Amino acid sequence: MAPALERVDDFTAFMDEAFDEAFAYAAPRKAERIGRPIGSAQCLDDMEARTGLLL
Repeated sequence: MAPALERVDDFTAFMDEAFDEAFAYAAPRKAERIGRPIGSAQCLDDMEARTGLLL
């Protein structure tokens, strides 16, 4: 629990928040359909540098 408590001040309130599954998973589901990686430009640059591939 320590890592979660370090990131969220009131963990109980955080867990009680409403969760919109459709919104939260929209980007990953879209990426599954098109077959492209998702992430920030910096994340994609890092993956390209590590793999030597153009993503």
